Amino acid sequence: MSTAHPYLVVFVALYCIRAFAADGNFYRLFQSAATNERSMEIYSPHLVDTNNTGFKLTNALLHLDALKADGEPSGIRLGMSMEEVVAQWGKPIGIDPQCLGYPHFIYREAHVYFDKASNSVKAIHGDVPDLARTLGTWPTTEDCIRQIGTPSQRQYHAEGTHYYLVYENPKGRMRLLCISGKLTGIEWGPDLRK
Repeated sequence: MSTAHPYLVVFVALYCIRAFAADGNFYRLFQSAATNERSMEIYSPHLVDTNNTGFKLTNALLHLDALKADGEPSGIRLGMSMEEVVAQWGKPIGIDPQCLGYPHFIYREAHVYFDKASNSVKAIHGDVPDLARTLGTWPTTEDCIRQIGTPSQRQYHAEGTHYYLVYENPKGRMRLLCISGKLTGIEWGPDLRK
């Protein structure tokens, strides 16, 4: 009986943690892990799923015309909670509690940044190259402008090899990063690198 007791305690603890995460308290579980983990990344299987490797922004890349209008790349939007993001895309493959100063969910080609004080999505960044190679379609700057429309501004990088096409709408701000005439990144929300 004494050897079964430690296993029962572990089983009950794991059940409670799993129920805790399932009941919409992912953020509290994240906060607990972020303060208890010694490394910069969180590896708890209750918060991450290393098998969740599917692309999340496939629809966004295939339907560029919808990007500006809905402001919700593949069902994710600014202001969503961690629980809502996990319900839509599943647990991230990695979590960095302090990337650019924000809690950060890592998906295969997408990165979701949260406001640390309000548990709400602050910015969404998408990396296009792997997704574009897999889909066999890699939009050019002209494709983006033809499908989305004329940007409100272009922000050129000092080297001149890359620039952002900036689109503003009531739901937020979207920036398309183009390098050498091809779309390589999509960002929703403020520029976190300022």
